Amino acid sequence: ETPYLTPSGKPFEAGQRGFWKDYPNLEDLLRELGIAEADVWTDFTRSQFWGPEGLEATAPVFGAADLPELPSPFGQVNGILRESVMRLPLQDRVTLAGLLYAYLDVTRDEATFEEYDRMTAHDLFIKMGLSKRLVDDFVRPTLLVGLFKPPEEISAAVALELLYFFCLAHQTSFDVRWMRTGTVAGSLIQPLASRVASGGNLEVQGRCRVQQVLLDDQGERVTGIQYTNADGAMQVLEADACVLALGVRGLQGVVAQSPALAKRCPEVAAASGLGGIDVMAVRLWLGRYVPTDAP
Repeated sequence: ETPYLTPSGKPFEAGQRGFWKDYPNLEDLLRELGIAEADVWTDFTRSQFWGPEGLEATAPVFGAADLPELPSPFGQVNGILRESVMRLPLQDRVTLAGLLYAYLDVTRDEATFEEYDRMTAHDLFIKMGLSKRLVDDFVRPTLLVGLFKPPEEISAAVALELLYFFCLAHQTSFDVRWMRTGTVAGSLIQPLASRVASGGNLEVQGRCRVQQVLLDDQGERVTGIQYTNADGAMQVLEADACVLALGVRGLQGVVAQSPALAKRCPEVAAASGLGGIDVMAVRLWLGRYVPTDAP
């Protein structure tokens, strides 16, 4: 469970996690654990985008009963025209249509995808005629939230994949809901860990940090891992296999401390050379309750 507590003793997390419509694995997990979705998540809610000048846009719940379900992207366009409120002038909004062509074209064949991957998202927006105001007030903030990088630093293919997953795959792809109470650790991870541990000779240890993957003298087989436990003490766990379920930063740390592993598995060493993005989560506590139209 997260160690962060409010002054009144309620657990919280530094980051705010949204759960989009196309998260079927999490929905299946709750069903397997016998937990009702309504006990963990809120209803799907409208989303609001705010900028220095105030409210930029309000996105509807595209799966609402009063919106007909249409093929993508026609359902999204219909929902935006009927329910969305945007501060952007119409002449800026219509320039977004250029991305629809790119969205249809990027997967035409492997060579085309590679062409988009070599291009930056910034260059794509210029090529497709997106207005500067649309990019600065809406598209750029969306990419910063989704990928934590501006369009000048990500490929056009990656940007289109993000927009596809969260916006264009289905009419309801952008619908999002939030934690109703508690935290992700307490409401999702802890029940999963308990279920896994109850199935046999298995122990789930939280707040541990792997330092090194140990190999035999020939450098051919995993013999264990060296890690620090929740108290900071160094421990060694004997093992004959190790699954590296790590992000780039974590993988870099493990590979740097595991020279035998880096020598035996050059593809793992190469993966640790990929770029990563450091993200700082900040939660602000206001001095009074501020009512909002949407989360």
